[in-house]
Amino acid sequence: MKHWNRFLNIFSFRDIKDFEVIKPEIVNNMNKVDETESYDIANGGFPKDVEKKVRICHMMPLMIVDDLLKMKNIQIEISLRSSYRSLAWEKSKGRSGNSEHSFKGLGAVDLTCNDFEKNKDTLLDALKNNTDYTRLAVYNSFIHCDYKNDYDDRFVYDSKWNRIEKF
Repeated sequence: MKHWNRFLNIFSFRDIKDFEVIKPEIVNNMNKVDETESYDIANGGFPKDVEKKVRICHMMPLMIVDDLLKMKNIQIEISLRSSYRSLAWEKSKGRSGNSEHSFKGLGAVDLTCNDFEKNKDTLLDALKNNTDYTRLAVYNSFIHCDYKNDYDDRFVYDSKWNRIEKF
């Protein structure tokens, strides 16, 4: 629970009503972990509270993972710009809007890397050992990362959300 409380203490949730949208400029087509626009699936910009969560809870730890994996010639990126999804985007896709990707909590990000099948275990190990994510779900082409934690533990899940490893 220490990782959860550490992040919660960073945010002033009283400021959520201050809903100024920060619109990113697209620099290139690569979804780099150190560029905020990589975290916005709809490219519509972020509310201020979401941008703060993206920067602190996702960009900062993923930049460390990125640096470590670059030494192994593994390049990570945000999978299909899949991190922040506004409620409107979620609803337009027929979803409930309750996803961790909607950033009601600390949010979620889907990560991939070059030659994912070959490098996914290395990426998974780097995420387990160098971030405070509590849930890592391994899919065929990406790893979903979030902080949702109902049990004060950290687990790796398969793509059907069955627990496969406590870490």
